Amino acid sequence: MEEQHRRLASNSKIEAQLGMPADVAIALLRTMLVDTAEHFALSIFPVHKKSQTTAKQNKAESRALTPLFDSPDAHIKSDDSIVTSKDRDVQTWIIERLHSNWPTIPVLSEELKGAEQNATLAGSSRAIWILDPIDGTSNFVAGIPYYCTSLALVINGEVNLGLVYDPNRHECFYACKGCGAFLNEHAIDKIKGHRVNNTELSNAMALVDLKRLSTRLKTQLTVSAPYRSQRSFGASALDWCWIATGRCQLYLHGKQMLWDYAAGHLILDEAGGASSTLDNEALVFMNLSPRSVIAASNYRLYKAWREWLELHRYADDLSMHPSNYGKANRRRAKRA
Repeated sequence: MEEQHRRLASNSKIEAQLGMPADVAIALLRTMLVDTAEHFALSIFPVHKKSQTTAKQNKAESRALTPLFDSPDAHIKSDDSIVTSKDRDVQTWIIERLHSNWPTIPVLSEELKGAEQNATLAGSSRAIWILDPIDGTSNFVAGIPYYCTSLALVINGEVNLGLVYDPNRHECFYACKGCGAFLNEHAIDKIKGHRVNNTELSNAMALVDLKRLSTRLKTQLTVSAPYRSQRSFGASALDWCWIATGRCQLYLHGKQMLWDYAAGHLILDEAGGASSTLDNEALVFMNLSPRSVIAASNYRLYKAWREWLELHRYADDLSMHPSNYGKANRRRAKRA
């Protein structure tokens, strides 16, 4: 705990923006996310408090275990993702509490309408909160315990603070820029151990979302995957944190929005990981355009993963490989 307070308290930018030391701000935000999860019964694993559990509470908890997908409350958005009233209720609840503490900082959230999102982003001068009230809603409505709430603070176009709360495992991942990453009260770089010492692709476990990848790349991953094993869990912000802690070591996703990666990216970066887009570009934090993501628990794995993807992404058309762009352009110029 002493190391945690010492490392977090050193972030003067957070203190200047939020009017309190970073460790105090994170404690407040962690409490906010935990209270939100309890208020809206987000966990599908009810916690029974001895001598305080009533028949009424047991009945409510039983309802919380029932999948919500078939409820008329759940419907499909224009981007084919699922939204429920609980997504919006959690969003409203958190925004009200953020504005209560920091009324001048706007909140960009996934469940706002597109026009509101654009206006919020355009109207932010110095700082903005990035919120995903329930990341992994499809899992949530199906009763699959892999979803979370994600919150990040962007200052001058740079993520300076990020939190991801998993209500089912009671795990809060968080980081401040330049101060390290933490899981609950423990520094991630102290607890991840041998799981991220691996630098061989063949020994790695990967989180790969195949749905949004090109057919060519999906085929290459199917017939000649370089890693030991593959998973796909369905909550982007939580995926980033599992890569950061070394539970899995490689990550690939074809399409993420700002609220999917803002907090998790910082947590991974502060835990010693590395990431970029498939085009080897840095992720952008003041833009609503979707981004592809590749990442790994350490830089050597990331470099090997990126090189493999660059080669196999264009396996059926080597003229499109980045190293051949100049040659291809010159050939086209001659033909013209």
